Amino acid sequence: MLLSLAACARPAENAPENAPENAQEAAEANKYEDFNNHFMQRSYGGGTFRYVDTGDVLYFDRKYLVKETGECGYLCPKPDCTHDLQAFESGDCGAYWVMGYYGGKLYCKGPEAGNYWGALYSEELDGSDKQLVFEYFGTEDNCEAVKGIPYFHRGKLYYFSLNYTVVNAEPLTELLVSRVTPNQPGFDVLLDEKVPYSVHWHIFIKDKYLYILIDRSYRDDADEVHYAWELRRFDIDGETWEVVVTEEDAVGENRGFWITDDGEIWAVSWPYMDDDAGISDITEDVVKLVDGHFVKQWETRYTEEDGSPNSEITDGVIVTYYAKSDVRGNPDLLFRVRSFEGDLICEGYFTPEELRGEDAGFDFYDYKLVWADKNEFWMQQNFHKLIIKEDGRTYEGICILVGYGITENGFEKVFSEYDQMD
Repeated sequence: MLLSLAACARPAENAPENAPENAQEAAEANKYEDFNNHFMQRSYGGGTFRYVDTGDVLYFDRKYLVKETGECGYLCPKPDCTHDLQAFESGDCGAYWVMGYYGGKLYCKGPEAGNYWGALYSEELDGSDKQLVFEYFGTEDNCEAVKGIPYFHRGKLYYFSLNYTVVNAEPLTELLVSRVTPNQPGFDVLLDEKVPYSVHWHIFIKDKYLYILIDRSYRDDADEVHYAWELRRFDIDGETWEVVVTEEDAVGENRGFWITDDGEIWAVSWPYMDDDAGISDITEDVVKLVDGHFVKQWETRYTEEDGSPNSEITDGVIVTYYAKSDVRGNPDLLFRVRSFEGDLICEGYFTPEELRGEDAGFDFYDYKLVWADKNEFWMQQNFHKLIIKEDGRTYEGICILVGYGITENGFEKVFSEYDQMD
């Protein structure tokens, strides 16, 4: 896919038309109605990237990329539109933030009656014929539905949230999963549970199942820290929950997991560090579910030469960057891509993209992995500029989507385009 792309020019005026032409194409397109785990932000369970892949076209935030030709631009059918953030917030720009694909249509988040949270719209693949299908805070019924982070899967929105609360003077963690069906009022609560632990969780969506890997940390009577992992899944057809596995003595903090096409379950774990541990004690473990237990396969350690490791798990690979100083504002980070089994596939450094003249005042902020496999590496490069605005914002941001091919000689850039402006 990547090798056919070239760097995009400025926004094209006419967005693509890619609706399936026959039954076979329609059947092939159905797989793109599932949530694409490539676009899951994994390190801390921090939500999703606003990207949608329909096979021929990658939609990212408010833009599109035709894979075969490299054509890209804003997903706005309006001629002479500036496509900037002010035009979007005023409703003048027709390029909305993409969230999913279903039944031959895109689903996007756009403005509604000046509401910051906006509403969900359906539209044609060229950005035309927008139809309001769900107003986030438009009714009392919907107000409680949108707690947490939305995942668009097979035509429905699934919201996952984790909140800390106090009941009868006892601190608790509330796990909440709700579901919204566009064009239907109200919402369904799929899970509402309060547990007396410090909790992290990560999501993976595969076929008819929603998987949640819950990580609970607690101290025993001897004040020793322990981790318990529990993998649950929800059957969206049968409307039932199932505990897949419980690991009462896990190796550390859950940092994300991946389920392969063969059903193998891999994860990244952060072993607990005592209060007196130093930077040289930092390690990360890659673990695999074997006979009902998450078993350590290999580890990445701090070294004086490379720095501290920070790993994310994605499609068949572990991506690790190493930092010797503050990550923010530091472009000189070593990246390594390894297979799940620990074999080195590629390593190297990245150079921040060159900003356009009018954006020269923005400074490099950080890299953010979108997804990778053994052949491709996609990242966002973020740039910030300090400002003071009436609405309280203290910076403006530019985000650039960059794609690389993985070669014998390292990372080869094949795509770069402005993604969004905040």
